[in-house]
Amino acid sequence: MLVDQPDVQSQPLFLLGQSLGGALGTALASEWVKRDEQPPLDGVILDGTFSGFRAIAREKLGDFWLTWPLQVPLSWTITDEYEAYERIGDISPVPVMVIHSVRDGIIPFHHGKRLYEAAEEPKTFLQTDTPHASTFVIPGYQDEVLEFMEGE
Repeated sequence: MLVDQPDVQSQPLFLLGQSLGGALGTALASEWVKRDEQPPLDGVILDGTFSGFRAIAREKLGDFWLTWPLQVPLSWTITDEYEAYERIGDISPVPVMVIHSVRDGIIPFHHGKRLYEAAEEPKTFLQTDTPHASTFVIPGYQDEVLEFMEGE
Protein backbone atom coordinates (compact mmCIF):
# COMPACT_ATOMS: atom_id res chain seq x y z
CA MET A 1 0.00 0.00 0.00
CA LEU A 2 1.20 3.51 -0.78
CA VAL A 3 0.96 4.72 2.82
CA ASP A 4 3.36 1.94 3.87
CA GLN A 5 6.20 3.30 1.71
CA PRO A 6 8.94 4.88 3.90
CA ASP A 7 9.28 8.05 1.82
CA VAL A 8 5.52 8.63 2.00
CA GLN A 9 4.97 8.01 5.72
CA SER A 10 6.13 11.47 6.83
CA GLN A 11 4.03 13.28 4.18
CA PRO A 12 0.52 14.71 4.72
CA LEU A 13 -2.31 12.47 3.55
CA PHE A 14 -5.26 14.00 1.71
CA LEU A 15 -8.15 12.26 0.03
CA LEU A 16 -9.25 13.94 -3.22
CA GLY A 17 -12.39 12.78 -4.96
CA GLN A 18 -14.09 14.20 -8.01
CA SER A 19 -17.69 13.46 -8.99
CA LEU A 20 -18.40 9.76 -8.30
CA GLY A 21 -14.94 9.48 -6.70
CA GLY A 22 -15.94 12.13 -4.19
CA ALA A 23 -19.09 10.25 -3.20
CA LEU A 24 -17.12 7.05 -2.70
CA GLY A 25 -14.28 8.98 -1.07
CA THR A 26 -16.68 10.43 1.50
CA ALA A 27 -17.68 6.93 2.58
CA LEU A 28 -14.02 5.85 2.68
CA ALA A 29 -12.96 8.90 4.68
CA SER A 30 -15.78 8.50 7.20
CA GLU A 31 -14.78 4.87 7.81
CA TRP A 32 -11.08 5.84 7.95
CA VAL A 33 -11.81 8.35 10.72
CA LYS A 34 -14.24 6.08 12.62
CA ARG A 35 -11.74 3.23 12.66
CA ASP A 36 -8.83 5.53 13.54
CA GLU A 37 -6.88 4.16 10.58
CA GLN A 38 -3.23 5.04 10.28
CA PRO A 39 -1.81 7.24 9.02
CA PRO A 40 -4.56 9.73 9.84
CA LEU A 41 -6.09 11.83 7.10
CA ASP A 42 -4.98 15.46 7.02
CA GLY A 43 -7.91 16.54 4.88
CA VAL A 44 -10.61 15.59 2.41
CA ILE A 45 -11.26 17.47 -0.83
CA LEU A 46 -14.49 16.82 -2.75
CA ASP A 47 -14.86 18.34 -6.20
CA GLY A 48 -18.13 18.24 -8.15
CA THR A 49 -19.49 15.51 -5.92
CA PHE A 50 -23.16 14.59 -5.69
CA SER A 51 -24.75 14.52 -2.26
CA GLY A 52 -26.36 11.11 -2.62
CA PHE A 53 -26.68 8.26 -5.09
CA ARG A 54 -30.47 8.17 -4.85
CA ALA A 55 -30.83 11.93 -5.26
CA ILE A 56 -28.69 12.10 -8.39
CA ALA A 57 -30.41 9.01 -9.83
CA ARG A 58 -33.82 10.65 -9.39
CA GLU A 59 -32.61 13.88 -10.96
CA LYS A 60 -31.03 12.19 -13.95
CA LEU A 61 -33.99 9.86 -14.51
CA GLY A 62 -36.32 12.86 -14.23
CA ASP A 63 -34.48 14.72 -16.99
CA PHE A 64 -35.69 12.39 -19.74
CA TRP A 65 -39.36 12.01 -20.65
CA LEU A 66 -39.13 8.23 -21.03
CA THR A 67 -37.65 7.62 -17.58
CA TRP A 68 -39.42 10.49 -15.80
CA PRO A 69 -42.30 8.33 -14.45
CA LEU A 70 -39.79 5.77 -13.15
CA GLN A 71 -37.48 8.16 -11.29
CA VAL A 72 -38.75 7.36 -7.80
CA PRO A 73 -39.25 3.58 -8.11
CA LEU A 74 -35.93 3.06 -9.87
CA SER A 75 -34.05 5.23 -7.38
CA TRP A 76 -35.16 2.90 -4.57
CA THR A 77 -33.17 0.11 -6.25
CA ILE A 78 -29.99 2.02 -5.35
CA THR A 79 -28.52 1.37 -1.92
CA ASP A 80 -28.55 4.26 0.54
CA GLU A 81 -25.62 2.85 2.51
CA TYR A 82 -23.12 5.31 1.03
CA GLU A 83 -25.06 8.57 0.90
CA ALA A 84 -22.38 11.26 1.09
CA TYR A 85 -24.54 13.85 2.84
CA GLU A 86 -25.24 11.35 5.64
CA ARG A 87 -21.58 10.35 6.07
CA ILE A 88 -19.69 13.60 5.57
CA GLY A 89 -20.27 14.69 9.18
CA ASP A 90 -18.38 11.62 10.39
CA ILE A 91 -15.17 12.94 8.82
CA SER A 92 -14.81 15.66 11.46
CA PRO A 93 -12.39 16.67 13.01
CA VAL A 94 -10.56 16.14 9.70
CA PRO A 95 -10.86 19.32 7.59
CA VAL A 96 -13.13 19.06 4.55
CA MET A 97 -13.10 21.21 1.42
CA VAL A 98 -16.16 21.01 -0.82
CA ILE A 99 -15.65 22.42 -4.31
CA HIS A 100 -18.54 22.89 -6.71
CA SER A 101 -19.10 24.90 -9.85
CA VAL A 102 -22.14 27.02 -10.53
CA ARG A 103 -21.74 25.90 -14.18
CA ASP A 104 -21.49 22.17 -13.50
CA GLY A 105 -23.65 20.61 -16.20
CA ILE A 106 -23.38 17.08 -14.78
CA ILE A 107 -23.85 17.45 -11.02
CA PRO A 108 -26.04 20.45 -10.13
CA PHE A 109 -24.60 23.08 -7.76
CA HIS A 110 -27.11 22.35 -5.00
CA HIS A 111 -25.39 18.99 -4.37
CA GLY A 112 -22.18 20.74 -3.36
CA LYS A 113 -24.07 23.12 -1.09
CA ARG A 114 -25.91 20.21 0.53
CA LEU A 115 -22.64 18.41 1.22
CA TYR A 116 -21.07 21.52 2.68
CA GLU A 117 -24.07 22.14 4.94
CA ALA A 118 -23.97 18.52 6.18
CA ALA A 119 -20.22 18.65 6.91
CA GLU A 120 -19.00 19.46 10.40
CA GLU A 121 -16.30 22.01 11.14
CA PRO A 122 -13.60 22.49 10.07
CA LYS A 123 -14.95 22.93 6.57
CA THR A 124 -14.39 25.15 3.55
CA PHE A 125 -16.54 25.77 0.48
CA LEU A 126 -14.98 26.80 -2.82
CA GLN A 127 -17.52 28.00 -5.38
CA THR A 128 -16.05 27.76 -8.86
CA ASP A 129 -17.13 28.70 -12.35
CA THR A 130 -15.92 25.88 -14.60
CA PRO A 131 -17.38 22.87 -16.38
CA HIS A 132 -17.76 19.63 -14.39
CA ALA A 133 -14.54 18.47 -12.67
CA SER A 134 -12.45 21.20 -14.30
CA THR A 135 -11.42 23.01 -11.14
CA PHE A 136 -7.72 22.33 -11.46
CA VAL A 137 -7.27 23.93 -14.89
CA ILE A 138 -7.65 27.39 -13.27
CA PRO A 139 -4.48 28.51 -11.40
CA GLY A 140 -6.47 30.59 -8.88
CA TYR A 141 -8.52 27.55 -7.86
CA GLN A 142 -5.34 25.45 -7.64
CA ASP A 143 -3.92 28.05 -5.24
CA GLU A 144 -7.03 27.95 -3.03
CA VAL A 145 -6.82 24.15 -2.78
CA LEU A 146 -3.11 24.35 -1.93
CA GLU A 147 -3.87 26.94 0.78
CA PHE A 148 -6.45 24.55 2.24
CA MET A 149 -3.89 21.75 2.19
CA GLU A 150 -1.34 23.97 3.92
CA GLY A 151 -3.89 24.78 6.60
CA GLU A 152 -3.95 28.52 5.94
